[in-house]
Amino acid sequence: MCGEEGGGAGMNEADTCRVLITPALQKAGWGDPVWRIAEQHYFTDGQIVLVGDGHKRQKGKKADYLLRYEESFPIAVVEAKAEELEPGAGLQQAKDYALYGICIYGQCEGEHR
Repeated sequence: MCGEEGGGAGMNEADTCRVLITPALQKAGWGDPVWRIAEQHYFTDGQIVLVGDGHKRQKGKKADYLLRYEESFPIAVVEAKAEELEPGAGLQQAKDYALYGICIYGQCEGEHR
């Protein structure tokens, strides 16, 4: 399930996923077989940073949806945002994903902006 970002009277990120994105992906044929859609999927292990004499791993990058052509071949990311956010709210996130060689399939806003 997508994250719980957002709030207020409109749909939050989780609602956007449940009401708009998941049904649209399934209708488009992405749900069969089930491994074609991975929800809340980490696609990096997280950067290793030096801390004093040791190191720690930062949190990995996680997509709301990772779409796969083959089970071991991801081809796209779908990111959800809360309804009250502007379409550009996920732009930096999309740029970050592109650095990892993952195509940006699209962003679905609450009202399909």
